[in-house]
Amino acid sequence: MPRGTQIINGTEYVYDYVAIWDKDKKQPKHKRNYIGKMADGVFVPNKKYKLQMELEAEQKKLKTPGPVPVTESKRLFYGTTYLFDAIG
Repeated sequence: MPRGTQIINGTEYVYDYVAIWDKDKKQPKHKRNYIGKMADGVFVPNKKYKLQMELEAEQKKLKTPGPVPVTESKRLFYGTTYLFDAIG
Protein backbone atom coordinates (compact mmCIF):
# COMPACT_ATOMS: atom_id res chain seq x y z
CA MET A 1 0.00 0.00 0.00
CA PRO A 2 1.27 3.45 -0.73
CA ARG A 3 2.17 5.49 2.29
CA GLY A 4 2.27 9.21 2.65
CA THR A 5 3.36 11.70 5.26
CA GLN A 6 2.08 15.05 6.40
CA ILE A 7 3.76 17.52 8.74
CA ILE A 8 1.40 19.12 11.26
CA ASN A 9 2.84 21.52 13.88
CA GLY A 10 6.33 20.13 13.33
CA THR A 11 5.33 16.47 13.76
CA GLU A 12 5.47 14.16 10.75
CA TYR A 13 2.45 11.82 10.59
CA VAL A 14 2.37 8.68 8.43
CA TYR A 15 -0.76 7.60 6.54
CA ASP A 16 -1.90 4.63 4.43
CA TYR A 17 -3.91 5.52 1.34
CA VAL A 18 -6.80 3.25 0.33
CA ALA A 19 -8.87 3.58 -2.84
CA ILE A 20 -12.62 3.02 -2.32
CA TRP A 21 -15.37 2.94 -4.96
CA ASP A 22 -18.30 5.31 -4.30
CA LYS A 23 -21.45 3.58 -5.61
CA ASP A 24 -23.61 6.71 -5.58
CA LYS A 25 -21.24 8.98 -7.49
CA LYS A 26 -19.73 6.08 -9.49
CA GLN A 27 -16.20 7.29 -9.02
CA PRO A 28 -13.23 6.32 -6.86
CA LYS A 29 -12.48 8.00 -3.54
CA HIS A 30 -9.26 7.98 -1.58
CA LYS A 31 -9.35 7.30 2.13
CA ARG A 32 -6.42 8.06 4.40
CA ASN A 33 -5.76 6.02 7.54
CA TYR A 34 -3.40 7.33 10.23
CA ILE A 35 -0.87 4.61 11.14
CA GLY A 36 1.80 6.40 13.18
CA LYS A 37 4.48 9.09 13.43
CA MET A 38 8.05 9.62 12.31
CA ALA A 39 10.23 10.42 15.33
CA ASP A 40 13.85 11.30 14.45
CA GLY A 41 13.55 9.40 11.17
CA VAL A 42 12.17 6.25 12.85
CA PHE A 43 8.61 5.05 12.25
CA VAL A 44 6.57 4.77 15.49
CA PRO A 45 3.26 2.93 14.86
CA ASN A 46 0.10 3.79 16.76
CA LYS A 47 -1.65 1.15 18.93
CA LYS A 48 -4.34 0.27 16.39
CA TYR A 49 -1.85 -0.27 13.54
CA LYS A 50 0.50 -2.27 15.77
CA LEU A 51 -2.34 -4.55 16.92
CA GLN A 52 -3.51 -5.01 13.32
CA MET A 53 -0.01 -6.06 12.19
CA GLU A 54 0.31 -8.53 15.10
CA LEU A 55 -3.07 -10.11 14.24
CA GLU A 56 -2.13 -10.43 10.56
CA ALA A 57 1.18 -12.07 11.47
CA GLU A 58 -0.59 -14.52 13.80
CA GLN A 59 -3.18 -15.41 11.15
CA LYS A 60 -0.44 -15.93 8.59
CA LYS A 61 1.33 -18.30 10.99
CA LEU A 62 -1.86 -20.32 11.47
CA LYS A 63 -2.57 -20.52 7.73
CA THR A 64 0.82 -21.87 6.68
CA PRO A 65 1.98 -24.44 9.23
CA GLY A 66 5.00 -25.49 7.18
CA PRO A 67 6.51 -28.94 6.78
CA VAL A 68 6.09 -31.51 9.53
CA PRO A 69 9.16 -33.69 10.22
CA VAL A 70 8.75 -37.44 9.79
CA THR A 71 9.23 -39.31 13.07
CA GLU A 72 9.13 -42.90 11.80
CA SER A 73 9.83 -44.50 8.47
CA LYS A 74 9.11 -48.18 7.80
CA ARG A 75 9.43 -50.28 4.65
CA LEU A 76 7.91 -53.75 4.51
CA PHE A 77 8.21 -56.36 1.75
CA TYR A 78 5.29 -58.80 1.53
CA GLY A 79 5.22 -59.66 -2.15
CA THR A 80 2.35 -60.24 -4.52
CA THR A 81 0.75 -63.01 -2.45
CA TYR A 82 -0.08 -60.57 0.35
CA LEU A 83 -1.50 -58.12 -2.19
CA PHE A 84 -3.80 -60.72 -3.73
CA ASP A 85 -4.93 -61.94 -0.31
CA ALA A 86 -5.80 -58.37 0.71
CA ILE A 87 -7.75 -57.74 -2.51
CA GLY A 88 -9.59 -61.08 -2.72
